[in-house]
Amino acid sequence: MSVFAVKTRSKGTGAFSGATSGRFGAAAAISGAFCSRVVNTLEQRGEWLNGGRGAAKGMIDRPSANQRSVRVREHRGPPTAASYRTQRQHRGFIMVIKVYIASSSGSTSIKKQQQDVMGFLAANKIEFEECDIAANEDNRKWMRENIPDEFRPATGNPLPPQIFSESKYCGNYEAFFDAREDNAVYAFLGLTAPPGSKEAEALAKKAQQ
Repeated sequence: MSVFAVKTRSKGTGAFSGATSGRFGAAAAISGAFCSRVVNTLEQRGEWLNGGRGAAKGMIDRPSANQRSVRVREHRGPPTAASYRTQRQHRGFIMVIKVYIASSSGSTSIKKQQQDVMGFLAANKIEFEECDIAANEDNRKWMRENIPDEFRPATGNPLPPQIFSESKYCGNYEAFFDAREDNAVYAFLGLTAPPGSKEAEALAKKAQQ
């Protein structure tokens, strides 16, 4: 092989190596510019990474270049039923119905009445809160103190189930039963009867008379 050929190949190899290095260098420069731009954007918006896990550390409201506010909110976990109920209460959609029961009652009649009330509410998708006076002394005390005197029994303490709309007393099982027979449970609970229900239809007919 001639010296000229060797020099030519060497030059060719060097040109190829130089071209390859040039391409990698350009790619590295582009990547570096991109990363720098991302970092600058994050810094401008006030977003910090916590421990490299990508979790938002706090909340900040700082105008960006396009005059918009960026808010980074702390993760608080999935919403619970209680939180939904609280939000709906504040918006005025519902009132919480409270049914005071005794889970460990030895009376078959009381257990049947409790199931009857809660079963009706659940079947009609009326949201309610079950308050056990047997497992919670505060529930027992609150129930007895908030039943009006005119609805108390002549002797002894009032027995469950007792029904409240928030802190307003609705009645006992007998009052609930009578309201159900008269298609007036929603009025008994202090709620508006939904359209299409028997109670709403009865009220509409009564208004037309």
